[in-house]
Amino acid sequence: MDGATSFFVYGTLKRGECRERMWPHAPVEIQPAFAWGFLYDLGPYPAMTPGDDWIAGEIWTIASPHVAETLVVLDEIEGYDVASDNNLYDRVQIDWHRAPGDSSAGGTALTYHYARTDRLLAGQRIIGTQGEPAHWPSAG
Repeated sequence: MDGATSFFVYGTLKRGECRERMWPHAPVEIQPAFAWGFLYDLGPYPAMTPGDDWIAGEIWTIASPHVAETLVVLDEIEGYDVASDNNLYDRVQIDWHRAPGDSSAGGTALTYHYARTDRLLAGQRIIGTQGEPAHWPSAG
């Protein structure tokens, strides 16, 4: 997987969700993953921000020849423009983990953090229950 790029997805781009088919190329690999942050339920899609909760998601590993096109597609889906200061989401690099509580990172990945944090409400935050990480869609 030399030159491959990993993406941490936690919402509509995951397997079985409404935007799974929007990936422009098949991944080299998909695996369960966890990252630090806060997760919010915005109804039809979630929002992730920096924080100290475990969030469950997936790592999609994309082969090097397909990364540029994948970035274009995902940036459009997520409302991200590198030249804009009015994004819906910002593309960031994070550490991901193979299991919640792992002290060492499984690697780094690109993900999208919600940029309009002033619009988030405390009641929208998804908090994991009984030691489980937060995930979207939430059970309630």
